[in-house]
Amino acid sequence: MDIEHFQGGPFWCFRFMRRRHLSIRARTTVAQRLPADYQERVAIFRTYCRDKITAPSHITNMDEIPLTFDIPLTHTVEKKWTSMVVIRTTGHEKSSFTVVLGCHGNGQSTG
Repeated sequence: MDIEHFQGGPFWCFRFMRRRHLSIRARTTVAQRLPADYQERVAIFRTYCRDKITAPSHITNMDEIPLTFDIPLTHTVEKKWTSMVVIRTTGHEKSSFTVVLGCHGNGQSTG
């Protein structure tokens, strides 16, 4: 197929996909779902903490969150009528970094 100077636009691509029974698929699940009673749990936790904390300016909370450089795509092309679509990763699932968040009990954030 000695093709030179080919210019295919978006409509050509969509027609090609239709001929080959391909479709653009989107990722549907992104994160965990919150439990049904999460608001009640949060209220109970806040009440507990409020009762235990007497000097909030001397309390600092820190949390470390590991994040990965591997951010999979949200859309891919797959044959129509497939029940499950596998989205490949970038190959950097072992490369990560850590974000540290912190705040004082009086509301000031730590730098």
